[in-house]
Amino acid sequence: MYARLLDWFADSPTNEWIIRLFADGNADTKRFFAEHIRYILRAADETRQRETWNTWLKGYWQNRLSGFPAPLDDEGESSAMVGWTSYLTAVYPEAVDLAVRIPPAQLQNSMALHHLGESALPDQHPESVAQLLLHIGNTTQTHWFWVGKQGIFDRLLQSDLTPESKAGIVELSAKIGPI
Repeated sequence: MYARLLDWFADSPTNEWIIRLFADGNADTKRFFAEHIRYILRAADETRQRETWNTWLKGYWQNRLSGFPAPLDDEGESSAMVGWTSYLTAVYPEAVDLAVRIPPAQLQNSMALHHLGESALPDQHPESVAQLLLHIGNTTQTHWFWVGKQGIFDRLLQSDLTPESKAGIVELSAKIGPI
């Protein structure tokens, strides 16, 4: 609820409200907040996504990467933030540029990749999708995390990726094995 109130009613939540939340909260608070941002983004149309992104979310994400108002949590919060990308279709390349700056962490919610596979993002932004998958592939994701995602790899390999990205996707696919 706090996240929704900030998104709709606070002019600049990163200046005061988020600082207060993090001053009184712990790792669970940060994770819970990040998960609720995902719910907000999932329900937003592209116009609302752009508005949220430009008003406060991009700045919030940049601040979190620099450790303000608190360092990123290695697992839960980071995982949730990487998961935001699939729901930021209006600003996807910008969101991925920030997501790949988050230290690789074990993703706790594979629904982000499921949503990615069902979306047009691999066709619209193949280079950004490839960069995100390569970043995620730098973690110790279990094999089950990738199960059912072969379609994303196939779509990317049929797109106009740079040679470096294409080689990375082929290598990641080989590392994961049959999915």
